[in-house]
Amino acid sequence: MTPPNDVSLDTIHATATGIFTGALTACNIATAFDRRLRFEGNRLQRLMPDGSGPATIDLNAYKRVFVIAIGKAAIPMLDTLLERMKRRKGLRGICCTGQIPRKRNWRFRYFEGGHPLPNEDTFAAARATLALLRKAKKDTLIFFLISGGGSAMFDLPLDSHITLEETQAFHQTLVACGAPINEINTLRKHFSAVKGGRLAMAAPDAAKVSLLLPDVPLRSLDSLSSGPTSPDHSTVEEVRELLAKYDLPAKFPPSVRAFFERKDLPESPGNKGWRPPFLPKKADAAAMRRITSAASLTDEDVAFRDSVFEILLSSHDLVEGARALAQQAICSSGSTPSVSFTRAFA
Repeated sequence: MTPPNDVSLDTIHATATGIFTGALTACNIATAFDRRLRFEGNRLQRLMPDGSGPATIDLNAYKRVFVIAIGKAAIPMLDTLLERMKRRKGLRGICCTGQIPRKRNWRFRYFEGGHPLPNEDTFAAARATLALLRKAKKDTLIFFLISGGGSAMFDLPLDSHITLEETQAFHQTLVACGAPINEINTLRKHFSAVKGGRLAMAAPDAAKVSLLLPDVPLRSLDSLSSGPTSPDHSTVEEVRELLAKYDLPAKFPPSVRAFFERKDLPESPGNKGWRPPFLPKKADAAAMRRITSAASLTDEDVAFRDSVFEILLSSHDLVEGARALAQQAICSSGSTPSVSFTRAFA
């Protein structure tokens, strides 16, 4: 339907702009952070997504605080955390992202990881992180800030004889093989010394808080950056099935092929008998919490008992926020556009 006059067209344009800018605000890292976490002095409150109330972490109980930021959103996630967390005593960390910022915090080491293929900083960041985590004891609290892109930016082969060039060829083969991302990341988890929960295993005694900014389906959160701190429930048997399904060994460099053909191919840490519960297309907050909560972990997941998994931003949050903005904008405009703005976010 053609608007009857320019005023109506301007109103529709303003309405659409308001929905768009409101959705961007809802995506803002700081806004998403504040929906889940709140610092009050040196006490951190986790605001549970199902409204069950906050869980409190007292930073004064720890001598050291480490922060590991990985992925495309590592810089804004790190900056947001540091703006809200005033403690600096014993603070150290690693930041691995796609571009090193001009303004840097001297307490952190920064690395410019490669994407979509690993580079030298990819390996250097992983080595530096493992070295730092080996210093973590029971008196250490570790924040892991994880966003998309970390699978390539942050990696190190389990087999130390595999070179960077061979790792790049491995990643390139996976990206081009036609497998969905969850299957690609299953293979990456079993190849890597820092994926599939192994980063958490590097500091088993420390308390850990993982802040996840997912670019994967909520039922596949352990695929986010190939799950460096999440218990992995995929198995070596599944790896072998995927290798055969996509005829991958013949396409790998010899060293990578030899690694995957090992009879003693190492399992990744995690309870292999566990499978994520079925989730409807629009998962509710309680269902999301069951997947991400430490309470869902089993006795086999020893290294993850002290880990707390949170979601900073979910597609569900954005959909509901955008829907409300659309309804509010349309009602305030006093017009009835021929296209339903809410439908675009359903």
